[in-house]
Amino acid sequence: MLRGDNLKEFKGSEDDFGNLENKIKYSSQLTVLPRRAVLRVGMLLRDSEVAKKIRNYLLNVEEVVDSKDREWAILREAGIIVRKDFMADVAKSNEPVRFGNSAYGYYTNMVYRILFGKKAAKLKKEMDVDNIRDNISKENLEELRRTERSIGGLLLADFKGEKIYEMLS
Repeated sequence: MLRGDNLKEFKGSEDDFGNLENKIKYSSQLTVLPRRAVLRVGMLLRDSEVAKKIRNYLLNVEEVVDSKDREWAILREAGIIVRKDFMADVAKSNEPVRFGNSAYGYYTNMVYRILFGKKAAKLKKEMDVDNIRDNISKENLEELRRTERSIGGLLLADFKGEKIYEMLS
């Protein structure tokens, strides 16, 4: 538990935390847990969604040494959560009734058409990869997340297909 001068020293000396200082700027105390403790909690709570996220974070992010790669890995993990929300938004929109199961592919391709001007299959072939998201830049991951959020919101606002494409292109 950090308080007083120890907390001030911690806030002033840690450059690797990005915006963390802004989030804890007015905190009078801060509990710091070692990575091993977080991993142990993740192992104990096996069926918890939070524990799964902890394990994924530790396995996918902490093994990455370079800070640039670490940022990418964090964005990739966040993108997985956004992707699940995006698929849920497609399901809630009743587009699967209109398109059947191809609604998910339709809106996934829309994301890639908006960002890269190509459908997913063509992009995969050109990049010679099985998974586009695992092979794009940090900036493209951020754009992908924003685009999926936007499409999801527009679907829930009852916009459809090509109208969404026109709005976001």
